[in-house]
Amino acid sequence: RRLLNKIMGKKIIVTGGSRGIGKAIAEAFLKNGDEVLVVARKPNELEVIQKEFSQFGQIYTVQADVSEEVAVKNVADTTRGLWGEVDVLVNSAGIYGAIGTVTDVNPVEWKKALEINLFGTFLMARAIAHLMKEQKNGVIINFAGGGEGPFPNFTSYVASKGGVLRFTETVAEELK
Repeated sequence: RRLLNKIMGKKIIVTGGSRGIGKAIAEAFLKNGDEVLVVARKPNELEVIQKEFSQFGQIYTVQADVSEEVAVKNVADTTRGLWGEVDVLVNSAGIYGAIGTVTDVNPVEWKKALEINLFGTFLMARAIAHLMKEQKNGVIINFAGGGEGPFPNFTSYVASKGGVLRFTETVAEELK
């Protein structure tokens, strides 16, 4: 809550903002008086959130899979064209991935969790950090829950979130 009060009236990007935690975060920022760009994979969910949240403030949407470099470049270009700056990036896009024991899970599904949760966080942070460095200001918030201990049957999720945790600590040092 204190973070919200400190950044009132800012420009915010929320990945995974069409449902779950990302949706709640987008709503909170809008109700706080911030402008929000919601990034999500499914166009129909973006349409719904646009209609649902437009009553709270200025909301924009862009369809993108954060694990795809071209899509992330489009998000950065959209941000630059829309605002020319950004105050906060919230990387909340994520999936559980393959669920089951390590001997039984589908490797393609296992890899997809790393692509979205870890590589997507990297791509978004990398793209938006360029803009933040130009303006000499900005905050990047990454979700790493589930990466601090065993979580049986969710190896891809835990591996990706553990990676996000280490990535976040390292990027914080690089960009401070």
